[in-house]
Amino acid sequence: MSESNEIVVSFLIVDIAGFTALTEIHGDYSAFKLVDKYIQIVNDSLNPEVFLVERKGDEFLIVSDCSDCLIKTALCLLKNVENIKNFPTIHIGLHIGKVIESGGKYYGHTLNLTSRISQHSNGGEILCSEEFLRNTKNKELYNFIPKGKIKFKNVMKPITLYSILPEIQNVNLAIDPICKMQIHILDTSFKYTNNQHEYYFCSQDCLEKHRQLVNEN
Repeated sequence: MSESNEIVVSFLIVDIAGFTALTEIHGDYSAFKLVDKYIQIVNDSLNPEVFLVERKGDEFLIVSDCSDCLIKTALCLLKNVENIKNFPTIHIGLHIGKVIESGGKYYGHTLNLTSRISQHSNGGEILCSEEFLRNTKNKELYNFIPKGKIKFKNVMKPITLYSILPEIQNVNLAIDPICKMQIHILDTSFKYTNNQHEYYFCSQDCLEKHRQLVNEN
């Protein structure tokens, strides 16, 4: 039987935004190829002091004793994803706290809350808790933007969150509102204007789906 220990560790959870919708629009084979590329991106983005410990579908759990190293990994993930045309955006959540470690697996409230933080992030956004920010040694190196207090279901106290922005943001990227792929707006002819707002799409299928939804509303 594996020995169990209570430890303090930092977590990063990342997954693909809109993966179910993407599979529905583009098909299982396209989704399979995309996940294969995504696995490579995650592995190529890992800082030397972080460890990939678990994958469930398109969700990866990454841990470290170094919060700064997880921020570097998160920023690298965003950059590597942005460099691939027509690749989905991702959710990233960061948190730190006590967990039970047993046999290389982790259990407890901290892990559950990291997952909630990740799911609360917008596509292409890195969200972290106030606890994680406090544990970051080189705060001056990163752009922490306050997001306010968020009340999560079945969590007693509101959680103060911060967004971590890259130093340089790519203004030529947009998010396909249907399948959540990142679109390089200078390279696509699939776009739709509604109420003076322009939407960009990866394909005619996503454009037509958006038009259908607009007409239904």
